[in-house]
Amino acid sequence: MALLLYVQHVMASPVPASSLPIKLYVIFAPVVVLLLIGIVWRLNHSTYEQKYDKWNESFICGRCGTVSKQAVC
Repeated sequence: MALLLYVQHVMASPVPASSLPIKLYVIFAPVVVLLLIGIVWRLNHSTYEQKYDKWNESFICGRCGTVSKQAVC
């Protein structure tokens, strides 16, 4: 009889749910997004800019494929 009362009580009571994962997501998701935006911005404004400048000053020979640096006027 006690087992039946216990099972009925367990089945009738709501399952305890933790809001901790949602709180962690709300805290860490914006931090991760801002970090990724910062990394992309830094890459676009340093690495790609330097490589683009080097590419813009280069000349590729159509005959042999040699890459040479040309002075920009």
